[in-house]
Amino acid sequence: MRPWDDILTSDLFKVLPGEEAHLELSPLGRQKSSEALKGATSYRNSAVAVHILASNEPQILLTQRSSYQGAHSGQISFPGGKMEPSDPNPIFTARRESFEETGLPLESGLELGELTEVYIPVSKFLVKPFVFLHPTVDWNWKKDDREVDEIFFLPLEKLLDDNLRQSTHIDLGNGMLLKNIPCFNYENKIIWGATAIVLNEFKQLIKNAL
Repeated sequence: MRPWDDILTSDLFKVLPGEEAHLELSPLGRQKSSEALKGATSYRNSAVAVHILASNEPQILLTQRSSYQGAHSGQISFPGGKMEPSDPNPIFTARRESFEETGLPLESGLELGELTEVYIPVSKFLVKPFVFLHPTVDWNWKKDDREVDEIFFLPLEKLLDDNLRQSTHIDLGNGMLLKNIPCFNYENKIIWGATAIVLNEFKQLIKNAL
């Protein structure tokens, strides 16, 4: 196999798997994100950061959100959030949110590229995912306890293992139970929804480059 450095810093993002990769992990069934967006009367622009750390044995930075009264309480996510009026562009939003949630310095990481945007109907966010490469996981992590319950790392090798993909029932805690939702299950951490959708596109992108 080609070295990870070579794979990740090659012209990896020239052709994206796109929404076909999204559909495999979409809790919406077979509806594409762009189709759901057409029915939206309004939405909020946001950005997330897919941070790849330690290039020789790459790991993906993920967070588990704190419990709160909201649509994404307790879910696994990438650092990210709503684009503020003072943010000059979505890439800055992704970096700013990463710093606020995990302490990762604003200027750190080589921007590798952008993945296909995802629309989340339940929270009306249009999410732009950006991928960054870092040489180490040895940062002084400082999680924002208000937003983040835990910071953890998913090895890229694990993501490429098809056994990581499963299905599960999701208890939304309001009397609603979502059945047979596609997800990634990493050490009993259930990754589903928009995070799983973005991860699946990145997985296919890497597999296509191997």
